[in-house]
Amino acid sequence: MEQNTDKFQGFPEPKTNFTIVPNVFFDRCLPKLKGAEVQVMLRIFRQTYGWQREADGISISRFVDATGLSRRAVIDALSSLVQKGYILRFIPGRGYNRLGYYFLNTA
Repeated sequence: MEQNTDKFQGFPEPKTNFTIVPNVFFDRCLPKLKGAEVQVMLRIFRQTYGWQREADGISISRFVDATGLSRRAVIDALSSLVQKGYILRFIPGRGYNRLGYYFLNTA
């Protein structure tokens, strides 16, 4: 009998290799966010707090690959998150494929 290799095998024990997500995200932000916004926020947490960074250069293509969302959904979610004040965005230079640097809006 063939095993389904796509089936999730479970989470590791909470000892190492983890990304910290502040409780305020779950308690205050999550109820106000839509699905795509949640996925994009979690990706930003992973790319920043997960690597002990304040910000990271993340392309739209990388968001698309990491979340499974469409390009339009990622762009709309990023714009909404900036407008709502959850994240800050800095895009240096010009051109279509430049990286956006995304910061969590911290106190």
